[in-house]
Amino acid sequence: MKKYILLIAVLFSAIQFLAQDPTGDGLCTGLTYEVVSSDPLGTGAATYRLYANFTDLASEVTAMYGTDLTPWEMIAIHPDGFYNDAVGSDFGGSVNPLFFAAFPAMEFDSWFTIGAQPGDDDGLNSAFDAALTSMADFNSGG
Repeated sequence: MKKYILLIAVLFSAIQFLAQDPTGDGLCTGLTYEVVSSDPLGTGAATYRLYANFTDLASEVTAMYGTDLTPWEMIAIHPDGFYNDAVGSDFGGSVNPLFFAAFPAMEFDSWFTIGAQPGDDDGLNSAFDAALTSMADFNSGG
């Protein structure tokens, strides 16, 4: 079973982007993270959540993107890569928390989200062009 990891690459790339305050409006103040679970299955790894911080409570992240010259990448630093449960999902809102009792490891599946929690209506997070977005590297462990 793959181990859970901290996505240092995501933190690094997001901190670089946000620290530059690309809009110049001063709304973006940086990133914070929280440890959701520490070594839940005895594998020595942890589950984290990453948050963008803004001075205006009405501000929110609405997209993540990259280009051919500056790709948006998530790279696993753990030798086993990202943990992707066999019955998990690519997006947080597609994860059904009712299955956690039957499939305990599913609770620690790796997934993307812009605000949606497991079980939430997740229209925003799944609105992408599959022809332009490859989840293969992510789903194979990073």
